[in-house]
Amino acid sequence: MEEVDRILIRALAQTGCDISDDVDSIKQFSTELLVEAVVRCLRLIDPPLGNGISHLLPPGMSARFRIGMSLAQACQDLGYEGEIGYQTFLYSSEPESRNLLMFLVENLPRDSVDSVHQPAGKSVVLQRSISSRIKELLCIPWVPASLRPPSLLWIQRSRLMQRFHTQPLSLPDNYSNAKTIPKEVKEYYDRDLLPVTAQSCQHSFVATSLLERALAEQSAVQEWETEWNSQGLVSHLSPEQYRARKGQRLQKRLREHFLQYGPHGAGAQSSLPPAADFPQVLQCASTGKAATVAKGSRFTRTDKFTFTKEAEHMVHQMAAVGNALSSSRDSEEVRSQ
Repeated sequence: MEEVDRILIRALAQTGCDISDDVDSIKQFSTELLVEAVVRCLRLIDPPLGNGISHLLPPGMSARFRIGMSLAQACQDLGYEGEIGYQTFLYSSEPESRNLLMFLVENLPRDSVDSVHQPAGKSVVLQRSISSRIKELLCIPWVPASLRPPSLLWIQRSRLMQRFHTQPLSLPDNYSNAKTIPKEVKEYYDRDLLPVTAQSCQHSFVATSLLERALAEQSAVQEWETEWNSQGLVSHLSPEQYRARKGQRLQKRLREHFLQYGPHGAGAQSSLPPAADFPQVLQCASTGKAATVAKGSRFTRTDKFTFTKEAEHMVHQMAAVGNALSSSRDSEEVRSQ
């Protein structure tokens, strides 16, 4: 029986039951400990059934009687065929407690059963307790904030909720390796760069901004590892060479796209040297030196000349009409005088 009791105690500890180290037998279980062990097992086996029963035994006799009857009925609903009643919990005997706990441990979920033979350290017990609490909260239905009773206001806290708002943060890069940082940059980090807590306009934005920054850095690392494992290793290049080649390809694509759809179109491409890189293309585009007027065909020149003449003719007609209207208005004013 001693080995059976040790297995049962270890299994109950995995469920989050607070069992002291000096308890090594079911005979040492108090009424409060037995009730807690049964309730925690019920919550893992059937959460809706166990969440309605408190694992803390109240001091009042009538409340103890009700909890004992509820536990007995819940165990019977799970299929326990032994003799059970409120006296099983309030006036427990060792054989009855052992048989009931053996039944409950055998019906625990598979992940809990598999971990019975593993050592139950403090961290494992804490994780089990957190997991059990999360399962309890997930079984509680979500209620809108305007309809929550006082009991749910503490569990589903809406007063402390804030919007997930972030701000860009400026953090030093490779500050641990100070030898590779230029002197001016290091002076900026030490003298002018504000702390993270002072960069955001509100204190509540600091945690969310740091979380977003860490997530972005982690995503970038994962993307690079995925790309390097899928394409970089196949190229038989070093990571530095692979990045350099990728940068050259990107500049080439930007150059072609800019020359094709840029403000100067084909004129900029005709005046640039074939080996011009992307910075030279941007410089020519900003100064306008690379822009040349395309000659075009005879039809385009004739069409442009015709529309230009028509536009000038319409401008002259509008000016003549305006002068005529102004002169007629002046003559009417003279007559009226």
